[in-house]
Amino acid sequence: MKWGVRAKLFAISVGLIACVLLISAVFLEAKLRTWLELELRQELVEKSEMVRESVVLGLEAGESWDDLADRMGNAAQARVTLIHRDGMVLGDSIWTPAQVSTAPNHGDRTEIQQVREESDSRLVGHSTRYSDSAQKDLMYVALPAVMGATVGFVRLSVPLEEIDGLIWRLRSFLLTAALLGLLAAFFLSGVASHMMAASLRRLVVAARSLSKGETRVPIPVEGGDELATLTKSINRMGNTLRRQLEEMKAEKKQFNTVLNRMQVGVIALNEENKIELVNKFAKDWLGLPDLEIGQPQEGLACVSEVLQSVEEVKKNPETVIELTVEGVAQRKLQVQILRQKNNNGVVMAIHDVTRLRHLERIRRDFVANVSHELRTPVSVVLANSEMLLDGAMDDPVMGQRFLRAINSNAHRLSLLLNDLLDISKMEADKMDLEPCVIQVEDEIQKALEGLAAKVAEKKHEVELIVAAELKAFVDPSVLEQILVNYIENAIKYTPDEGKIKIDAQLVADRIRISVADNGPGIEEKHHQRIFERFYRVDKGRSKYMGGTGLGLAIVKHLARSSGGDVGVSRSEMGGSMFWVTLPQPKSVPSEAQETPAS
Repeated sequence: MKWGVRAKLFAISVGLIACVLLISAVFLEAKLRTWLELELRQELVEKSEMVRESVVLGLEAGESWDDLADRMGNAAQARVTLIHRDGMVLGDSIWTPAQVSTAPNHGDRTEIQQVREESDSRLVGHSTRYSDSAQKDLMYVALPAVMGATVGFVRLSVPLEEIDGLIWRLRSFLLTAALLGLLAAFFLSGVASHMMAASLRRLVVAARSLSKGETRVPIPVEGGDELATLTKSINRMGNTLRRQLEEMKAEKKQFNTVLNRMQVGVIALNEENKIELVNKFAKDWLGLPDLEIGQPQEGLACVSEVLQSVEEVKKNPETVIELTVEGVAQRKLQVQILRQKNNNGVVMAIHDVTRLRHLERIRRDFVANVSHELRTPVSVVLANSEMLLDGAMDDPVMGQRFLRAINSNAHRLSLLLNDLLDISKMEADKMDLEPCVIQVEDEIQKALEGLAAKVAEKKHEVELIVAAELKAFVDPSVLEQILVNYIENAIKYTPDEGKIKIDAQLVADRIRISVADNGPGIEEKHHQRIFERFYRVDKGRSKYMGGTGLGLAIVKHLARSSGGDVGVSRSEMGGSMFWVTLPQPKSVPSEAQETPAS
């Protein structure tokens, strides 16, 4: 029998519908079973986590293991078994205490084995098998648990009868639906087969794909009729859509890259006061690592100044605040809050101005200190020179006194300017250092020899402790300048007949030299800033003692330029202890590299 086009289309349609229904039935049953088992397992995991937390509270309240298992089983609507790490059953919700005491060891159960060897509390063991005690198929889920002083496992299980029942009902439903679908298909496919052609079907499929954002291979164009024109239009639309999607993906990727790399924190709130944009810098700087898109603005509650400004910006188009965030290190942030023009949303731009504010403070302190240090010697020079010009030059006694004062203060100005130039060179990395291997004890002895007169004048006792054959890799002039500064300060601030202790040892892989005294000491609150330029602990006393106020700042720069560090702490003798660390030689140097012993 020869079939016509309509008959062929009709037969093909019915056949396709029947195949789809059959395949769908098989596929849906498999997927549904898998999905139900996954859902059941996830439900058991969640219940197991709640049971694990509740068991700890129950044990603290004095409940027994079996009572806990019974109560947890009733609450979770599942069989609950509490198992010791060695596999011994501690309690079971369906067993009596007598049955629990005679229960076999559960350490070989599959779900227990899966989590037994690992200590991660997030691990989940699971299995499905026939239970001899329950006489049915059960799904088991086990979690590791720390239950008071006992380490073990919490296991929950439920029967699979409900899933089997749902599968049988699905089969009945699919069978009924298949029969009804086939009857409807016979009628509808007969009507549709003579109304549609293959080209039109392809166009419908393509249009639906485009509506979902899918871009497929262009539809072949056949003929030159209206359908061909429509096919060309859909192809052009598909190409345009594909190109736009690619551009949008590229722009989004670029936007996210820029957003997370720019040194600015960004937070955006929408009209509903929910976070619609936040980058890494904002979360890190504000100390809010858990802040995520979609959270309400209350997620910023710990930064109350920001929330208050968000409310203010709804009345004013822009607000700028500065706040201090405490953390591992204190951070100063400038937050610019803008109201979005197209809606009532808010955009926040956060700038880290910690270093800027620190530099501003240093600049202000530097200008003030330099002005203060220059003012006194300049005033003295001007006053004495005016006295000389007014006639004191003819007086041999007063003239000499004024000239000595001018000379002394000019020398003080010269020291100050030289120290400022040295610090400028160090900060600009223009110091020409020539490190070499030196004997530490020799350099300390040279520094002491240069200050011997001052030590003798104040009758100080100097104790020197140096490890044998201690060598450092440093420029000799750098170490000498550091030692002279430390020892000279100790001499200045230690009372007559006091004690100064110099100690040089190898600590870890660094040479550590300390100079301690039994003077008045320095309060701990000054330790962080004592090495800053012009910083004075006691301004009146420091001025009396002399000095430019730059010595310790120069010491810090010299030490760090040489690969070391400096610091100050309380001395065991009651005064202060200043220390410096320096690198030691990495290998045994040649004779030419070592400085001659003094």
